[in-house]
Amino acid sequence: MHKIRAAVIGVGYLGRFHAQKYAQAAGCELVAVVDPRAAAREQVAGELATRGLEDYRELLGTVDAVSIVTPTPTHFAIARDFLRAGAHVLVEKPITETEAEARELIALAAAEQRLLQVGHLERFNSAILAAEPHLRSPRFIECHRLAPYRERGTDVNVVLDLMIHDIDIVQTIVGAPLVSIDAVGTPVFSEEIDIANARLRFANGCVANATASRVSLKTERKMRIFEDDAYLSLDLQQKILTLIRKRPASEVPGALPVTIEEQSLEAGDALKALRQALLPVAEKRGIRLTYIPVLIKLLLPVLKEFPIFNASLDEERREIIYKHSYHIGVATASPEGLLVPVLRNADRLTLLEIASNLEQLIEGAKKRTLSLPELSGSTFTLNNVGSFGGSSGTPIINYPEVAILAVGRLQDKAVVQHGSIIARPIMPLALSFDHRLIDGDMAGAFLARFKELVENPGQLMLDMV
Repeated sequence: MHKIRAAVIGVGYLGRFHAQKYAQAAGCELVAVVDPRAAAREQVAGELATRGLEDYRELLGTVDAVSIVTPTPTHFAIARDFLRAGAHVLVEKPITETEAEARELIALAAAEQRLLQVGHLERFNSAILAAEPHLRSPRFIECHRLAPYRERGTDVNVVLDLMIHDIDIVQTIVGAPLVSIDAVGTPVFSEEIDIANARLRFANGCVANATASRVSLKTERKMRIFEDDAYLSLDLQQKILTLIRKRPASEVPGALPVTIEEQSLEAGDALKALRQALLPVAEKRGIRLTYIPVLIKLLLPVLKEFPIFNASLDEERREIIYKHSYHIGVATASPEGLLVPVLRNADRLTLLEIASNLEQLIEGAKKRTLSLPELSGSTFTLNNVGSFGGSSGTPIINYPEVAILAVGRLQDKAVVQHGSIIARPIMPLALSFDHRLIDGDMAGAFLARFKELVENPGQLMLDMV
């Protein structure tokens, strides 16, 4: 089978995820990663066993497809060059700085008969997907996308940075030509527009009002959709869909003639959905995919974001030793008691490779066939107390590591939500850490970041829109 030759141009935070996906895809060969920063390209190239290049022009004519994950001002020239060279192009949003550049790329892709795709992942937000079957004929749509100020992304205005997601979703929902636009915006902290409001009118009569701000004190991503007989409220951040639909007038005086349904697409749902989506691929390869490999995959970027948790302490020299390898220990029951097999270089493995290697290690622990190197050298340990029938506990640090994370069983529990008692999937987490290196504030931030990724694993690709 011919494999698609792919490359990634720009391997910063988000580009690295593109490279990992290409490396994992069975029908794809990651030919190279490109970045002018030597440290960035060498790190990702080393992790994924591919070439690291400084100049993307070295790849023209040698690849079938590329992801362009570079600053917006560079999108046009890079995409144009690869389209002319016959490659399919996936470019991160926004497609270009100007409308003229975007139209030129679209025309070029059509002329070359190449695919040109823009990375608008927010349309796959679980709340949007859940709302689609209920949409009939939207009449008015209101969008609010607010975020605190961050330096990253300010090379373009807030319309191209944030509002572009809502414009994309609204156009998809309405499905009619745009007739007119009224807009206002202003810079606040950057040289570009930081807050903007736009009113979009469509040929079918629908009107959308969108507000985007990157100078807010809170983060909010909400959308309200009004139809002749229904109102849908979508919290795109918390993944909650509320549907209020008109029904025949009640015989009870004063009763509101509506039905109200609320669907919460929360942490356990997202984690379950991710595992469920991957199960057919795993089963096809004869791999047993549990939640632990998924949790390890989500844990790795957190360890890189908080490197002190992957470190050790040299007590004689009183020095902190930062580890650049990620060897994850997984507490496992065996006939000899609790053992901690070590998954070496976990950050260089695909999810299914983690699952396969872990299955072999656990089987070796049960059969007493593990060697000493397979039981030593871990830099961080994950303790799955749920596998022992427990829901929570206080894990003991595996010396010389400085922290250990315990995860309980994912199971439905009663919680109060908007005044009602409902069943929600809950996974308890417990973190033990060496207070000589790590304080409570840092530990809280570590747990919060891990929880954030568990609740929204798609964030690894969405990059905090």
